[in-house]
Amino acid sequence: MALSGYALTLLEASWVTIQLSFASVAVGLALAVLFAGGEMSRYRVIAWPTTALVTVLRGLPELLIVLFIFFGSTQVLFMITGEFIELSPFISG
Repeated sequence: MALSGYALTLLEASWVTIQLSFASVAVGLALAVLFAGGEMSRYRVIAWPTTALVTVLRGLPELLIVLFIFFGSTQVLFMITGEFIELSPFISG
């Protein structure tokens, strides 16, 4: 099996994978700090909804959440802007 013609493509794909990994860690860390701060808040108005959201998100399968973001985000953007905005599958999940 000769991979000599695919070396540049594999190198570019590896770089995209590394970029996506760092972006995922950064976004995940920011969301984790935000939700942890909300759950530890002494104000019940902030703590209860945050705890409820975290509990629901932990109970749902990840694939279901990705599908909800992919199909639901276009509807939400349409309701906000009045225009159809299509998100790429890469951005959605």
